[in-house]
Parts: sequence; structure tokens; C-alpha cells
Amino acid sequence: MKEKDSLEDTVIDKATTKSSSLPSSPRTSFQFIEELFYWDDTHVLDPHSSLSVQFDVELAKFIIALIVFRTKVIGIYSPSIIETVASMISSNVKFNNVVTDNNNNNSNNSNNSNNLNIKISIDEHLMVSSFANVEAITSINNPGLFSSVYGAIHIGSLLLQTLYNEYSSLKNWKSLVPSKFIEANTSTDKMVSPSIPSFNSVSVFQASHTRTYDLFPELNLFLKQCVARVEKDSILPAYYSHDTVRQKEEGAYLYNSSLGPIQIGVPPETIKTSLKKQEQVPQVYVLPHILSSHGVSYSEVEFPIFFNFFINKAATNPLRRVVMVGAAEQLERIRTIFKESMFGPDTIYINDEICDAKKASGYAIDFPAERQSLAFHREGKGETTIDDFLVFSPYDQQGKAEISLPSVADPSQNTSVTIVNKSGLVCFYEQGALKGLVDSTIQPSSTPHLNYGSPLFHHQTNNNNNNVELGNTEPHVVVTSSKFRPPTFGLSFLGTSHGFDPYGHTTGFIIWINGNGILVDPPIGTTTYLKSKGISHKLVDQVILTHCHSDHDSGILQKIVESEKITIFTTKTINESYKRKAKALTGIESISDYYNWAPVPIGEKIRIQGAEFEFDYSYHTIPTIRFKVSFCGKSIAYSSDTKYCPESLSDLVRKGVINERRESSLRMFVFDADVMIHECGVPPIHTSIEALNNLTESIKSRLLVVHTSRIPDRIEKVVNGQQVSIKVEGLRIPNVGLENTIAIPVGDYYEGYSRAVSRFKLMSNSFYFRHVPPSMLFKIFNAMSEVNVPAATTVIQAGESCDRCYLIESGCADVLLPSDKDILHKHHLHYFDSPTLDSVGGDLQQIKELEIKVEKQQQQQQQQQQQKGESHSSDEHQPNHEAVDQSNTRGDSKVIGQFIPGDTFGENALWKQQSRRAATVIASSDMKLLSITNDDFLRIQKEHRDEQVMDLLTNDLEKIKTYSPFLFFVLSKAFPFSQLQLTKEQIDYFAAAIDSEVVFQQGSVIIRENDNDNSLYIIRKGKVTLSKGDVEFKTLSKGECFGEISLLLGTTRSCTAKAAENHTHLLILKRDGFQSILDRYQHIKYNLTQLVEQRLGSLEQWKNS
Repeated sequence: MKEKDSLEDTVIDKATTKSSSLPSSPRTSFQFIEELFYWDDTHVLDPHSSLSVQFDVELAKFIIALIVFRTKVIGIYSPSIIETVASMISSNVKFNNVVTDNNNNNSNNSNNSNNLNIKISIDEHLMVSSFANVEAITSINNPGLFSSVYGAIHIGSLLLQTLYNEYSSLKNWKSLVPSKFIEANTSTDKMVSPSIPSFNSVSVFQASHTRTYDLFPELNLFLKQCVARVEKDSILPAYYSHDTVRQKEEGAYLYNSSLGPIQIGVPPETIKTSLKKQEQVPQVYVLPHILSSHGVSYSEVEFPIFFNFFINKAATNPLRRVVMVGAAEQLERIRTIFKESMFGPDTIYINDEICDAKKASGYAIDFPAERQSLAFHREGKGETTIDDFLVFSPYDQQGKAEISLPSVADPSQNTSVTIVNKSGLVCFYEQGALKGLVDSTIQPSSTPHLNYGSPLFHHQTNNNNNNVELGNTEPHVVVTSSKFRPPTFGLSFLGTSHGFDPYGHTTGFIIWINGNGILVDPPIGTTTYLKSKGISHKLVDQVILTHCHSDHDSGILQKIVESEKITIFTTKTINESYKRKAKALTGIESISDYYNWAPVPIGEKIRIQGAEFEFDYSYHTIPTIRFKVSFCGKSIAYSSDTKYCPESLSDLVRKGVINERRESSLRMFVFDADVMIHECGVPPIHTSIEALNNLTESIKSRLLVVHTSRIPDRIEKVVNGQQVSIKVEGLRIPNVGLENTIAIPVGDYYEGYSRAVSRFKLMSNSFYFRHVPPSMLFKIFNAMSEVNVPAATTVIQAGESCDRCYLIESGCADVLLPSDKDILHKHHLHYFDSPTLDSVGGDLQQIKELEIKVEKQQQQQQQQQQQKGESHSSDEHQPNHEAVDQSNTRGDSKVIGQFIPGDTFGENALWKQQSRRAATVIASSDMKLLSITNDDFLRIQKEHRDEQVMDLLTNDLEKIKTYSPFLFFVLSKAFPFSQLQLTKEQIDYFAAAIDSEVVFQQGSVIIRENDNDNSLYIIRKGKVTLSKGDVEFKTLSKGECFGEISLLLGTTRSCTAKAAENHTHLLILKRDGFQSILDRYQHIKYNLTQLVEQRLGSLEQWKNS
């Protein structure tokens, strides 16, 4: 086996571990081309000849070689698989021999003859389907496998036909194929697996081979994709049959069948995509291979089911019910999710959640009775069941499901479609013929995001949409600047609509308290939107979950997965319901380990972020909470989803559904606040527009209407048998987006207090201050200076002395490597402020030259400014505030990252050893920074007389200097960390958590198979071999890691690891240090666990195949 140069394999190479008898003396994988174009005197290629058999084998090896290059899965290049694929080729590839008269009328040409034309035909999709039947191939569970298979088959057939058309004799075929590619596929003694790293974008694509790629552009593209995947670990696109299947949106595909469109994958709000495009809403849905990805559900069936039931009238015609196709285990999970959404939890704890004082006053909630008064009942048949809404169609043991429904062409006649799932490749058959294919194993490459560029037709265009009268107080401030700064107390609406509005986002908003945000029912895409606006996850790390309908809870899992551990405020009843939904969606048993749950009592005020909250249950079909929040003498109330109908409340009291105390609460709970947010939807489970229109003018002046697509100008109704038109007045929907944030004025005193609280939290959340006790942190807080930095200003310059540490309160900055990239790359100075220049070994003379160059550049900039009559600020607390042309400053420099509010940079100023900056930081917007000098920090530390704190900080910074540059480089390439987008702070945490660096000599055992060990190992230098039993199956080199499976899953070691070279250096991260990272950044834990479990499952499937 050729060395794999640090490229990890997803499987153990079966050709090595399971078979020592490899085919002898095969020629290059391209050599079958010469054999194909050999024919006998009769110019006929006998399909039964030994030559044809050899051709099938050579073509199979060529196709598999391409698949290996594309997927990086070496193990499939084995004798058994080649034999299987060769058999497929003999059944699927057709050669049609056509003799044509090619006599040349030119008398000077004596080579007049008849030529043989060979027309090569192949059903490429059928071939892919055949590949999917080979368990040894599909069991590797490699993302993009079917895309790679199809590409290789397609290239194989195109290559043959193109070569024949251009060079019928092919005497000089080797001149057409890049030499490096030939080398990678050539063997003289025995068959070997292709070595992926043997080619790259330089060695493969040389100018001398331009003729090759003129003839074979598809091969050119394929190889470029191979190189990109090797170098960047890029995600392969999903494969589908373009003639019968089209992509509807990210994570969803449509197959046009005789039954109508069949959708594969059900992303959030997919119903809106159909309505926006004015397309037929599908009735049949096929679940994808993985139900959720990156915290986003791709099995979000709730609203498609509702649409077909209520709008397409499946309530009265069961043949129109949604049909859900999937594995039995998947469908059971969908049943659980839909049951919680539609019917609510079986077990409720509402009476236990009501505080004693509230109970003593006579307040009680009979939720089953309230729910029955709102539930949908079929005439004469009682309440609906799950099976009234949808049909579950599981795959049988052969992976088949047959769907029989009325035909689109003739609705009076039923027709059927057979759906076969082959390891995630969904195949559609009609009348026995393969009609369509979709690879459902590819996870979407991007997550949903909030887009406010769409025509939100329901949002009024006047500029007073967010104007709310606050009693007799001064008017509020609406933040419209792009330079967003959270208000002391206020609201930012992320969505104001419902699940069926094609253009509006579902209702959700942020409550700002002391400059920190609390998300309420975040819409899907919220985390992406906030990140794009420079809002740190630390700034918005708390969530209120009102209930478990998908248009209210779908954005929470995304928040859990993409940010640090959040706190969810809700009742026990709702939290237990959400846990069941999230567990069913993700398959994670202990999903509650990934967030903190803070129970909220009913009727008892609690403090959150310094504000006072009061919660109660609304009147809805499933348990739903509403709330009021008071802060600095002002208040906001939110109705949540509810049916507010004063007339019906009296009837409910008479029927014994609610008591008088409950009636009073349902009438008045939200209507005494300064700002009221009230839902409006379709009765009977939501509040009608008429009910809100009937409110008093004083209430409507403080009211913001949500959960609706539009407010009509008039209401048409029948009164005493007469048609009446009533004008709608005083109601408005708030505008969405941070630029339309409502800031409620609280006075100068509270504004100042809030700013201090916000800044102190900013410092407390900083990773670099985590060891500092509160008393010392208070002194550091007082020593901090406020620094205002205009956009396009250089805050710190590479090569400068590290004399000041900064925390970002607002604004963003770009991080750049200086133009002397060769020096920085040589010393692995790949990011930010860690490590500093003098922390790296190497050519100190070059480093000194770089420092001199930086100083000269600074002197030149000062001279230029002086010539323009400009001068620098003399404020010692200001950074280097020359305004710079961003394009000139960047030059050849590379932007390698961005700092946002909540980030810390320049942290090397916090210790005694003087250092120099390794990167340049330039403000990309106006910024407000908090800054402390090295002298002030050391003075405070000395006054505090706590050497332990300084030792801990020094130890952290020394490890960060030593290991962060290396970890930055390797963690972006080594599985499973390469799949995560680790930030500077997170990589620094990994560096600080390194327990030790140990040197092993060749042959030394590092870990043994089946041993218990509690460490993760990262190779800093040298090589390590992995083996099971006596068989070595993998060699790891610099930058790769091992031990993560046992560390994450708590299992024994799955293999033995030995040092393959002398002086092999390993960084050791023990369980406690690793766990501290997972506890702080639980989204890393979530994603790592998912990735490792998938990889472990793939390995076990492969070994057992």
C-alpha cells in the first residue's frame, strides 16, 4: 500500500486486510483503451471473447480509480469490487459496431478502406443504481459516493467515445493523458491502490497536456474536483437524475411522477417555497437519509400535513392525506414529533407549575378541557387522530415502498410508483422501469438564513410601523443605523408572520435587557442572521420557548448546535415535550445535556437578565406560555399563540371549562403593559382581526400585531342577516430586522447602570479572564479605557509591541496576515495575535528584518500624514488611529478572520514577557473597544497578591503561544475537527487544555486495543501506525489525531497505536481538559459526537461487509 500522506481514510483497506491474493500484472487503468480498439480481420469485436472480459476488468479498474480519487476511500479499490463492477459493465455497456464507407476520392491516397465506427451506449443512471446494490461499496457511507460513482461512469463512457472519435488507432494515446495521472494508476508487479496525494493542481494540469483537456473537458473538471476535495475537504454535490428530478431548494428535490410531484427531503418552511413559486404542494414526501443536519430539520412535516389536511381538503377526502415514506424507525420518530406538535404531551405538569399563592387565590387551569374546546373534530367521529392526517409508508425488508394514488392524467384511475431506498440512494420505478434517482445522503452545504430582501408585501411601508405610544412618557427611539448597538431595553423583531406566508418569516423576536438579548421563539435561520450582523452568540445566549409548534421551536436546535450552551426558559411541561421532539429528530438520547433548562413558575415573578418576568399559560391547542417583562419602570407583554375572544370566554365559564380567575387572566393579562405584542391568526385556535379591532384606541396605540401576513383594510361580516363592512383602524405589524429595533427609553441613570452591567458581563465571558476572581476583575474593569475607533483604522499592526489588550463592545474588525507571507507561513503565524513573533523558532534574522520593515512602513505613513497636515492623537489610550485605505492596506495580505462584539484580542499584553503582534487588525466598521494596558494589568495583579491567578494565566498564554499556531493549521484539516468552524478563542482553549507533550521512539506502544484510556493524541512530529490484531491498516502523520472516539463515547480503544518513527512528538489532551472544552462549547460536543458516531458506524459496516 502506498503511503497516504496524512489523508485519513474512512475505511480499513480491504485489499490489504482481507486479501493477500491480488490480480497479477495488470496494466495501467487506461490500458483497456488500447484493447478496446483492437479488432480482428473481420473488424468485429466479439463480446464473448477473453479480450472483452479483460476490457470489462480494465474499465472497472479505471472507474473505481476515479471514484477513489474523488472520495478518498482507498478500500474500494479491491479485487472483489473490481470483479463485481466488471460484471456490471458487461451487462450495461453496449458497443454498436457500424461499418462506414470512408473511401477517399483523392487519387494520391492509397489507403482507401472501410472504417469501423463504434457507438458506445450506457444507461448511466441504471449503472449507478447497480452500484448501490453492492454492499461493500455502499456500506462505507461516504458522503458524495453516488455523485462520485455517476461522475466516474460518465467520464468512462465519454472518454472511450472521445478517444475513438479522435484517434481510431490510438497508437499514441499516452501522449494524451497526463503523465502524473498515468503514474498514479500504473503498476508493474501487482495491483496497488491509487495514491491520492500523487497528483495536485500543479503536477496534473500542466500546459503540455492542454490537448488532453481539449478532448476530455469532463475529465479535466472531474480531476479538478478531486484536487479540490483533497486540498480543501470540500463537500461533493448531491447526485440526482436531472432529466426527471430537479432541486426544489436546499435539502429538497422533486421527482415528477404519474402521481404528481414527489418530494425528497422536507426542509423547514418548504411549504412556502411551493406557494412562492406557485407550484403544486406535494402530497408524497420521502424522508432523507439523515433527518436533521447542523441543527436544521429536513423532515419538517408539520405544515405540509396541515396544508393538505385543511386546504387540500384531506379532512374530507382521505385520499389527499400526506403520504410519508421512510424507514420504519424514521417514521416512528416522525410520529413522535407530529404527535407533540399536533396533540401535545400525554403528561402535563401544569398544576404543579402554578405557584402556591396563585393556587390559593383560586386560579386553576384544566388544560385537557381547554384543549378539547379548541380541537378539530370530524363530524360525528370525534377528535382526529394522527392517522387522519397522514399515511405512513415504511420500506419493506428489501427497501421498497409502493405508493398507489389517483393518477394525474386520469384521477378516476389509480396508478402506482415503487420507491426503493438503496443505502440512501432513492430510486423511483414506474411500470417496472427505473425513472429517477436522488442521493439523499448529502447533507445541505448551507443552513437557512433570514432574508429581509424579499417583498414583504404585508409590511406597511410607512416609517411609523414601530411607533408605539408609551403612556405619558417620551417617545421611544428606533435604531435605523447599520452600526447596531443593543438598547438598554427594547425589541428586535426577526419575523412577524406564520407558517403559510410565502414571504414573511415566522414570529420571533429579541428582548434586549441591559444590552443583552433574550430570543423568543427564534425563527429558523436566526443564528446565521445574527452572525452576519456581527452579533456575538454570547450577547444572545438565552431563549424563551413558548410552545412546541414547528413555527415556534424550529430555530432552537440550530441555536444549540451553532453556539455555546444556551439557557432555555420554559415550563416543565413544554420542556419535556421539546426534549421528546428533539430526541426524535436528532436521535440523541440525552439531548437535554446540550442546553440549560431554567423552569419558569406560573404566577410568580422571576428575574432574568435583571428584569422581572411573569409567566402564564395562554389558551391554545397545546401547552403555550405567555409573559410580561418589567424593567426600569417600563413593561412589555406578549400574548403568544392564543385565542382571544371575550364573548367566548363567558361561554367557557358557563360550560365549566375555565373558572372566573382563569377568565380574568385570559382577558387582561397582556393589556396593561407599555408595549403589547399580540398574535392574530385564523380562528378558532388564534385571535381574529375583529377581536383586536374591537380593542380601545388607547390599547391599540400600544399594540403590535404579529403571527399574521397582513392586516386587511376592512372586515366583512353578517350582522342580523345583513352584510356589514367594518373598517380596520389603529392596528399595525412591526417592521423586522435589527435596523428596526425598538428602544424603550429608561432614563440616564438606568442607561449608565445598564452599560456597566453589560461591560462587566463582557469581561466575565472572556476566555482569557476566566481564572480571575471577582474582586480582581472589578479592579480590571475600573482600569479599562473606552476607545472609539473609526472604520478603516488600524487598531494593531503586525510587528508592534503587545502593550494593550482589547475587548470589543461594538463593531467588527478584520484580521490580516502581513504581506511577508513567506516568513509568517514558515513560522506558522497563521492567525490573530497568538502566537507572537518571538515565540517561534527559526530564522531570527528574517523576523528582525520583518520588524524593521514594519517600523519603516509606520514611519512612511507618519511622514505622509504630516505632509497632508494631519497629526496623530496624543491620547495614550488610543490605538494607531491612522485612517487607511482598506484596499491599499490589504495589498497582498490575506484576511484570515473577523472579530465581533464579545471577542478579545491582544491578550499577550496580559503577561510579563513582552511580545510582538503577529497579525494586523483593521476596523471594518466604527468600533467601541475596552482596553487595558500591560502596565495596569500587572499593577493590579501585584496589588491583588494572588500568584496562583498569574500562574494560571501565564500557563495558558505560554501554551497558546506554543501550540495555537500548530493547532490552527492541523485542526482545520484533521477529522473530525476539520468539520467544525473553530474560532480563535476555541483553538486557544484547545491549546491551553493540552496536558503535556510526550516523545515516543519507533515501535513504542502508545495505546493498546481494548484498553481504557482517557486521552486524545495529536501528532506534532513523526508518524503513528494504527493496527487491529496483527494487521496495520493506517499510518497517521503530523497534524492528525487519534483517540477521539473513546474520549467522546467512553468506549475502550478500538485499535493499537505505535510510534512509526523515532522522536515522534504527541500532544496529549486528557479527558478533564477535553471535557472542559465541551462544557464551555457544547456545540462542539454536539457536532463531534454526531460526526464520530457516523464515522464509527461506517467503519463497523465496512468491516462486516
